[in-house]
Amino acid sequence: MTREAINWEDTKMSVTPIPPHRCGHVAPMVVERAEGGYAARCLRCGTTGPARGTSGDARRALLELGRQNRRR
Repeated sequence: MTREAINWEDTKMSVTPIPPHRCGHVAPMVVERAEGGYAARCLRCGTTGPARGTSGDARRALLELGRQNRRR
């Protein structure tokens, strides 16, 4: 899912966001309907994970992105 697919004007994020490449995406997140299923969005940095068939899978996909960030 790309950032362009979501209306970001009404999006809420942390007052102290951090760069997405440093975020572990373990902060609160929201799961929203997306083309192809559901996508989770980190409320700390604003990163949206890939669309998945279920909300649980979308959450796990975003958490995996965060694990990859922490390994760098």
